[in-house]
Amino acid sequence: GPTMIGSNGPPGVATTAAPPQWQVCLGTPDVDPALTLLPASDGKSYVGLSVGSVGPSNMTEAIGTTLCAPLRAGVHYSFCLDLGIGVQGIMIPPGVLPPVLPPVLQIWGGGSPCGQDELLWTSPAITNGDSWARVCGGFVPSATRTNLVLTPAEGGAMVGAGSWSYVIVDHLVAGP
Repeated sequence: GPTMIGSNGPPGVATTAAPPQWQVCLGTPDVDPALTLLPASDGKSYVGLSVGSVGPSNMTEAIGTTLCAPLRAGVHYSFCLDLGIGVQGIMIPPGVLPPVLPPVLQIWGGGSPCGQDELLWTSPAITNGDSWARVCGGFVPSATRTNLVLTPAEGGAMVGAGSWSYVIVDHLVAGP
């Protein structure tokens, strides 16, 4: 989609910055490269999703899509995607918190737009900050799912106030 930094917009206006066929589910995702210098792994843009906290507030962003055909219960689905870290940081003095833990990407299935009814897959820890890593996986839904949601999560325990990561996602395709 067109490159843009996510925004809450004026009161009463929906958030922006989801690629075509996707919707903003949580926070204000970005269509990059708006905040990072890493070029897209496929095409001209990719999604950027923050996870962590700024002061006392937690910040997690998510995007979702309605599938052309529902995922069926008990059927194995496989996929591949490219993952990376766009930015990672600590916003309080060093030594106050443990190091920032590598984030993961979660794929949720739901029965409605942005629904997170079932955690379908969690990526390995994402540690590559200067390149893309191709990751393949699979899942078997326990019920029919019409929607998927992508959201980053902190790897392991919560990182703590003032630390965050920026997960970038591109080139999501079915099958390895």
